[in-house]
Amino acid sequence: MKKLALTFCLVLILFGLAQAQEDSTNSTESVCPGTWTLSNPSGWVITNETGMILPLSANTVVLGCNKTPISLERDLEGVSVDVVCAPSPVANGLADIITISIVCK
Repeated sequence: MKKLALTFCLVLILFGLAQAQEDSTNSTESVCPGTWTLSNPSGWVITNETGMILPLSANTVVLGCNKTPISLERDLEGVSVDVVCAPSPVANGLADIITISIVCK
């Protein structure tokens, strides 16, 4: 009986961990949905169609058309980008941009 109870508890713990991992993955992908544009008014930022502005940090990875890291150049201003970001660690703060990928036409 103890083995059955222990097995049941282990299954519940594993299910809970799997659910938590799925929730964290979904929240990362859904924080910054929509169409984003890269711009450089006085530092690199991205803006969306509603006017929200998120600054890029030194840790932001920029991926080119072939999904390899690239450096930001002035001629990239105005291009569309896909964004992967995480919720802000600060309450009501801006999302942290993890990766931007240049949308190639």
